[in-house]
Amino acid sequence: MPFDKLKIDRSFVRGIETNSASQSIVRAVTALAHNLGLEVTAEGVETYDNARSVIDSGCDIGQGFLYGRPNDSGQLALADSRAGTTDSVSDDPAQNARNDQAA
Repeated sequence: MPFDKLKIDRSFVRGIETNSASQSIVRAVTALAHNLGLEVTAEGVETYDNARSVIDSGCDIGQGFLYGRPNDSGQLALADSRAGTTDSVSDDPAQNARNDQAA
């Protein structure tokens, strides 16, 4: 299979805690994805209630403003839990290659 992840659009997550149709769709899509061996990310998680609902629906990962705002600097700090360091990853693949070589 050419992919290993599935993202559920935020339009299904918005109001999921009170919308039974959204709950049913998210549960069904999540079950189908898991049966295919896919990891499921729910986009648009903005509240703790959203998070609880997508967790209860079986989603593996939540993504949205509850966890952090988009980073517009073009760089993302990644914590390396094994080494306890923080690496900077750029949008520029050549810069990332130079950073990898320097490490």
